[in-house]
Amino acid sequence: LHRITASALADLVLMGERVPGSVAEAPAAEAAAPVEAPAAAVAHPDAALLAACAAFNTLEQHYTAGFGGRGLTLGQERARDAALQPIQDAQMPLVDIIATTPAKTLDGIRAKAKSLQLWDGGEIEKDGAPDGDTNERLIASIMRDLSAGGKMVS
Repeated sequence: LHRITASALADLVLMGERVPGSVAEAPAAEAAAPVEAPAAAVAHPDAALLAACAAFNTLEQHYTAGFGGRGLTLGQERARDAALQPIQDAQMPLVDIIATTPAKTLDGIRAKAKSLQLWDGGEIEKDGAPDGDTNERLIASIMRDLSAGGKMVS
């Protein structure tokens, strides 16, 4: 496993990928050219929450990808855990934002649900089986509804 630095995580999550031909790759003169935003552009009411969820999800996918492997020795498990710890460290401030920011839209609620599902790794669904406790079954049902992503009727 490769050790991931906090700096590399910040680059991965906050800067995103550089696309050939994008402003990030353009010569300085082109990048300095003024760009007019559309007059009707309005920020999404949950923009900060959606960004925190997206960053958390990216980190969780990297964590999950690095976690695999059965039959590891104790030393290998410790090395893996040490290599993955920076990911979890980077996730905790994002969890604070996600957990303390009230969602203002259905998009925000769905983003929180997606982050929980990625973190949970399927345990909510297992616990929500027909023979599970009432609260587990209802939580699993809500999570399935939110993750379906279809249009809801008010």
